[in-house]
Amino acid sequence: MNNTIKVFALGGLNENGKNMYVVSVNESIFIFDAGLKYGNDNMFGVDYIIPDMNFIKENYKNIKGIFLTHGHNENMGACKDILREFPDLPVFGTKLTMEILKLELAEYDVKATKLKEIRPHSRINFGEDIDLFPVSVTHSIPDSVLYVLYTKDGAIVYTGDFVFDPTMIGNYKTDIGKLAYVGKQGVLCLLSESYYADKIGHTSPNNRIREDIKEMFKKNDGRIICNTFKSHLYRVQEIFDEVSKTNRNVVIMGKSLQDTINMAIDLDYIKFDKSRIGTLNNLEDPNVVIIISDGKEKPYANLNKIIKGTDKYITLKESDTVFLSEPVYDGIEHLNAEV
Repeated sequence: MNNTIKVFALGGLNENGKNMYVVSVNESIFIFDAGLKYGNDNMFGVDYIIPDMNFIKENYKNIKGIFLTHGHNENMGACKDILREFPDLPVFGTKLTMEILKLELAEYDVKATKLKEIRPHSRINFGEDIDLFPVSVTHSIPDSVLYVLYTKDGAIVYTGDFVFDPTMIGNYKTDIGKLAYVGKQGVLCLLSESYYADKIGHTSPNNRIREDIKEMFKKNDGRIICNTFKSHLYRVQEIFDEVSKTNRNVVIMGKSLQDTINMAIDLDYIKFDKSRIGTLNNLEDPNVVIIISDGKEKPYANLNKIIKGTDKYITLKESDTVFLSEPVYDGIEHLNAEV
């Protein structure tokens, strides 16, 4: 007897962010990702948007869990809102993804009782001949995975965000062999990231800007203010790698960014000498690298305050260099243009 399988999106379809996809196999419901989408300039008073939670409310008893692909807000940013209302809902993710989620939940004082850490390439059985198999993929944050949902009728693959980049190693590496094995077994449905699907040709990875950072340090002797997103750990690692080759030290602004970077260093996802991370007392050091980030709904707010001269701690000098280390994303182009 064949399964009754349904696949549909609660968010993320034809939009950037708010990713949430549902696969139901008979009575069992699997939710992949739970992201948010930033409000744009036309959405007055709206910081961010999350998927409609009515489906979760109406089908709660049949949901096996939310399965997170990686620790970016477009893919897990709605978890705090969902878990505030459904604290017993199981949420699955790799070690780093779950640690980032725990920091987020603690920041907003949200309790969750069923956070489940998974390992890539370790099968999870849900009975009824249904297995879930996470596979490592390359993204700008380590411990990213795609999910293969095995059913009697074939495999359903949900990729999350990924890029093929053979130079990436360790926690950033795509397991091509596992993907080939899944393909040989037969894929019933592929739910793939398609951000550049309308472009002809090869999309080169945008996760590497090491040469740009190296050039910036080479040409600028003074203080450097670097804006990044707190969850783009590969970018932070690139900055730290180049800092390590100089006599510069680093100051990390903001508790949330500090907590994320310190956690990543402690768990060996970022490699850097902690003794080279200074405090607010080092902000005026002539060659310090100041790393700043912002709230999820206002990605350039802190940088904007520094430029306008209203920041509490940092006053911009003519000798300073401001470095935007991240690309422009949908919904924040106008904010980027302002700064």
